[in-house]
Amino acid sequence: MKEFIIFKGVDHEIEFKGLRGKYFYLGAIGGVGSIFSCLILVIIGIPSIVVFLLLLLLLSATISAAFHLSKKYGRWGMEKQPVQERKPHFIHQKMPFHKIVPVKAVLKLATKK
Repeated sequence: MKEFIIFKGVDHEIEFKGLRGKYFYLGAIGGVGSIFSCLILVIIGIPSIVVFLLLLLLLSATISAAFHLSKKYGRWGMEKQPVQERKPHFIHQKMPFHKIVPVKAVLKLATKK
């Protein structure tokens, strides 16, 4: 029978400098996007020093935003946020409770046993 080596870290999230999972990908995509946008600006003909300063600004903004979101929401909080926004604050009912659930009928069923 063939034996296979088990890598114990396969199912864990990726982590780099404290950014875990989706926050790492958010920072990486933002970084690559800012590099490509600055590359396009150089091709258009904007001076290199302006593009370099813009690149530093965009990179620092995306990385700091990723760290901020990671610290604010934690590992799973960003996924729970849309659900929390859709959850109602209170339930309003126009009918009294005893008309919705006939209490006497429920009591009769409970006493028949």
